[in-house]
Amino acid sequence: MCGIIGFKGIGGDAVGHTVDGLKSLEYRGYDSAGIAFLQGNKFNTIKSVGNVEKLKAKVHKLGIDLKSTKIAIGHTRWATHGGVSEANCHPHISCDGKVAVVHNGIIENWHELVETLAQDGIVMKSQTDTEVIPNLVAQELTHTDLFVSAVANATKKLDGSFAILVTSSKYPNTVIAARRGRQPLILGKTKSGNVFISSDSPTAQAKCETIYSLESGEFAVLDDSGLAFLDENLSEINKAPLEISHTLVPVCKGKFKTFMEKEIFDIPNVIRQIQKHYRGFKFPLLSNNATIHIAACGTAYHAGLMLALGLESKRKIRTRVYIASEFPFIDPLIKKGDIGIVISQSGETADTLSAMNFMRESGIPIIAICNVEGSTVSRYADHCMLTHAGTEVSVASTKAFIAQVLVGLLLSSADSIGELSNTATRVEDVLSKSSQIKTWARQYHNFDRIFFLGKGQGAVISLESALKVKEITYKHCEGFPSGELKHGTLSLVDDKTLTIVFGSSCSKMQSKLQNAIAEVKARGSHILEIPPTCDVAQMVYAQLFALYLAEQLGLNPDQPRNLAKSVTVE
Repeated sequence: MCGIIGFKGIGGDAVGHTVDGLKSLEYRGYDSAGIAFLQGNKFNTIKSVGNVEKLKAKVHKLGIDLKSTKIAIGHTRWATHGGVSEANCHPHISCDGKVAVVHNGIIENWHELVETLAQDGIVMKSQTDTEVIPNLVAQELTHTDLFVSAVANATKKLDGSFAILVTSSKYPNTVIAARRGRQPLILGKTKSGNVFISSDSPTAQAKCETIYSLESGEFAVLDDSGLAFLDENLSEINKAPLEISHTLVPVCKGKFKTFMEKEIFDIPNVIRQIQKHYRGFKFPLLSNNATIHIAACGTAYHAGLMLALGLESKRKIRTRVYIASEFPFIDPLIKKGDIGIVISQSGETADTLSAMNFMRESGIPIIAICNVEGSTVSRYADHCMLTHAGTEVSVASTKAFIAQVLVGLLLSSADSIGELSNTATRVEDVLSKSSQIKTWARQYHNFDRIFFLGKGQGAVISLESALKVKEITYKHCEGFPSGELKHGTLSLVDDKTLTIVFGSSCSKMQSKLQNAIAEVKARGSHILEIPPTCDVAQMVYAQLFALYLAEQLGLNPDQPRNLAKSVTVE
């Protein structure tokens, strides 16, 4: 969830490049940011609580020429250990001032390491697990003259999953990268010879022509002789660059006020891109004798529920859907011949990767539905179906969710590809009603609670709609099948409740929905009925309502509190 940026260049201005890289990570979510670079033989560390612009202002206030800097490391932090403060912000420096580190992940044995270091007179200055790392490396540097050996020996003492960048005043022209576990680390080279390091694949792809992924257990050494990759035994390995088939388009808001609004209005184009890319596609074979196991988190989990409905109703294949964080702990019954499916927007979701590892150990093939080519999920799956949604900046997923649902629909019924043009048109019809949806947001922004009701696929859309409202408005909101009202939820309904109902073209379902409307209306609830249309178009109604409700409340929908775009810690 944190973000790493590193730069080693031959043309200088490492500080400027690193700060710009941190700006490109902002969409992932963070609460503070920092940068470290050498001036002479001393680290200059600048940190700021808040956005990268505040950090950038601090850098400019230094009043020194930074154009000659050739190495810098930076970090955007999403707090896990210790509160949001400059003391806890990365980079962290060793007590002797000779080693700087930025880190994503969690060091599980950090309490024990703090106590061990204290016995040697080393006292931590922050509440973070990260600070033990530069101090361990500094200790190792007193025993070896090989920088990468010091880093490797230090990481052997760490329990947990991590990605780190390490620099040292003793080796001013070198950066060491190390990874263990699920936190991604991407290295990219430009034609001019500069090297960017990032925890975010799209950021690296946007800046570099050649991209490499550091795998778990590997090290990368960037020094004046170039870029070298080493295995866990520090033997050099010949790493092939990632094959990326498409070029990332620079992202901007254009005429829209927020990225979330832009991305919702991108949906018709995304639908047409999916139709273009999957026409004639050879879909993975799914056996009717298999049980399909789908694992995903949050919004992607809801896409998994939609996929399961399609697989069972259209393909008649038994399908189970799991919240990915629970998957390894519930001992799911997986048999030979079963198939796993994982869904992730970023392709780096830690809990989804853990579920994926469990599937792999169970010996079943894995299909991934993912938005980021070259991500860990896309590389480790047996088959990857890209969603072609383009870069999604807003933390609350909109177009990526729609793309996951539609790619899943194609997996359950490849013949439905011809229907996507009509789907895009229906979404455009909803977008043309945005002014009416803004009126709803103004009318209902003071209500205490919001319920979404639906049946069938509408019940799943209700779950995702409630999540969108919760994410960006912080209001109490729930979504559920309409028939569940009588089993507890009616106790919450009063005249400060708004109930939003997804209508159905199925007369039997619509009759049941009308019963639910009567039940909540009798108890004072206000009602909004979303007209029957395709499920994707109904979801766009809810996405726009959540967006305009957040704006009506004076909130930033792109960066909701406490949330991150890519959840790379468990």
